Order: sequence, then structure tokens, then C-alpha cells
Amino acid sequence: MNKYSGNSYYLIIRILFLLPAPILIGLLIYQPNTPDKTIYGGIIIISLFLIYIIKLLKELVFIEFNEEHIILTYSITKTTIIMPYSKIIKWDCIDGQRGSHYNIIHFKSDNFLGTNKIRIDRIVDSDKFISFVKWLKSKNEKIELTITPSDSKLLYAYYKEFENN
Repeated sequence: MNKYSGNSYYLIIRILFLLPAPILIGLLIYQPNTPDKTIYGGIIIISLFLIYIIKLLKELVFIEFNEEHIILTYSITKTTIIMPYSKIIKWDCIDGQRGSHYNIIHFKSDNFLGTNKIRIDRIVDSDKFISFVKWLKSKNEKIELTITPSDSKLLYAYYKEFENN
């Protein structure tokens, strides 16, 4: 039995890069003799940063692929969603430079009209990608798989494997 998993913990690095800005703005508006307009503007900018950081924290997810279904566990809200493979509509695989690689999974959700999506880090290494795609297609043949960019080694391997059949 193959067991695959992935997560979106790369967002923690984004959050760490965002944190110094509101702290510096807070220090700047805390200075004596700061005009009121500057204080209000600083509070608004800090609020926008914090709202964006909270949004990123809510998107932290761990995904586990079992034989029967997919388990999505949101880290901050402690919400677990069990989803059958039939709900996956589209899978975008972005193969970046220097080994950066992430996936966007579009799926039908019971709570929303239309589709929902999650963005996760690499699930498998490049050498195991084709076996993962075969395994995933065995669970749901209707999944639309998109691999970008057009010069990706994964796209070449995908076409080599599936276009000859």
C-alpha cells in the first residue's frame, strides 16, 4: 500500500518574513510627538498585515492520501476533512527552479458552491512523480493534471509515460 502525504508548512517562512514589518511600523508610530494621522495610518497598515498573517495561518494544512480517501487536517483550526478521490477536479503541479515544487488541488466542497483549492508543497520527489500520478489516476481517472512550466522535466516524463499509451 502506497501512502503519500504533503503539507503547506512553507507558509510559515512567508509569515516569518511578514512579521518584522508590523513590528517596525509599531515602533515608528510609538515615538513621541508622532502626528495623529501617522498613528492612524500605522494602525491601519499593522491591521492589514495581521489580517493577512491570520489568513496564511488558516491555510496551513497537512494532507494524507490513503487507499480510500484523502484526509485534510488544518493545523490552526484543528479541522479534519475526509474527502473521497472523486471530489478532486484538477491538479496543478508547478515544478519550479532549484527543486522548489508545489501543487494546487482543486476539489468540490460540500460547503461551497463551486470548487475549493489548497496549495501544498511537494508530495513526492521527481523520480517518484510518475508512479504517484499513476496511483492517483487509479483512484480518479477524471482528474485534470496540469504541469507547468512547459520546459519542466516532470512534464517531459509525464508525456513520455502517458502519451505513448
